[in-house]
Amino acid sequence: MDTVSPCGSDPTNPPARRIAGPVRSMRGTMVGKFIIALFLGVFCIAAGGCLHRTGDPAVQAAPAAPRPTGLCGTLLLDDRATPLPGVCVVLKKSGQPAVIATTRTDLIGNYNLSESLPPDTYVVEVDSPEYAGSMTVKVEPHTDNWHELIAHKR
Repeated sequence: MDTVSPCGSDPTNPPARRIAGPVRSMRGTMVGKFIIALFLGVFCIAAGGCLHRTGDPAVQAAPAAPRPTGLCGTLLLDDRATPLPGVCVVLKKSGQPAVIATTRTDLIGNYNLSESLPPDTYVVEVDSPEYAGSMTVKVEPHTDNWHELIAHKR
């Protein structure tokens, strides 16, 4: 009668010895294939970039669609390191008292006042009983208008 181990394998030929060779060679093959695929991918990207830089207008990409002009940024305490979360920030046109947009800062002090603004000069103000601060900004078309607004304790 043959002796069978509890795992169902032959005790004279342990499983670790039977599969160690193929696993090692399989790992080497997979690593080799990965390296080859990585180099081919980098080569294709580099070649594709060079091919698209030809003078042929049919190959050149179309210009990007204009992005809406927004006004966003971070509200920081006057130490310029501490963000102020949950503080109200308002946007006004320069020289006008009417509020155009209002928002609250998120957990890390970021604010986003408007998705689309016409080019003009605006005033960004802190509207809080605890903090004060304002700045005048010029909004430029189709750009990200990111500004650090500095506030101080009242």
